[in-house]
Amino acid sequence: IGIVKAEQNEVSAPVVVASVQTLSRPKRLSQIGQDFRTVIVDEAHHGVAETYRRVLEHVGSFDDAGPLTVGFTATPERGDKVGVGQVWERIVYQQSILDMITQGYLCDLRAIRVALKAALDQVHTRHGDFVESQLAGALLAANAPEHVVQACQQHAPDRKALVFTPTVELAYDMAKAFREAGIAAEGLDGTTPQEERRDLLRRLHTGETRVICNCAVLTEGFDEPSVD
Repeated sequence: IGIVKAEQNEVSAPVVVASVQTLSRPKRLSQIGQDFRTVIVDEAHHGVAETYRRVLEHVGSFDDAGPLTVGFTATPERGDKVGVGQVWERIVYQQSILDMITQGYLCDLRAIRVALKAALDQVHTRHGDFVESQLAGALLAANAPEHVVQACQQHAPDRKALVFTPTVELAYDMAKAFREAGIAAEGLDGTTPQEERRDLLRRLHTGETRVICNCAVLTEGFDEPSVD
């Protein structure tokens, strides 16, 4: 199995594993062969993106005689409403979230809503979602970090937690609020160096850190079994 990532460039192996972010770069892509028999795409709902299509076109996935190309995703509906049918011909297998829960593959859910006096009517939307900077401002104005900490202490006093925020600034504000309440917490964002990120996640796993507040990092593909 060949890895294409950073300084690794094992493009001649029978099986090549690479991220789209790396492989879609013209210099990298030009070194990849066009004789693959099977192409597997994770997070297939991203397949309509230019970077994904560039790779798929290079390996011949859209050609009649091209390789068998199969995609997998747990979130087939895109937030921007762009249809994945632009890339994928048909769904050959699917399972609902409810079916996966009853079969024991997914955890059951228990939702608790924490009420805030946030003026969301003043927050604009873009592509169906709140504008992140405006949403963060409304949450801070409503003192969301304090309310989140109180809710966590009330409903999950002895459990680890992941906190998701719309902006980087709010992630670190949340972490600070937890620490001020005596709860070991850290912030994480896309600029956090890889080695530092590994150490942070290790601390979460061991329990040295109980809460990680992150902005758009621990999303697709992240799993920490000790957070239950």
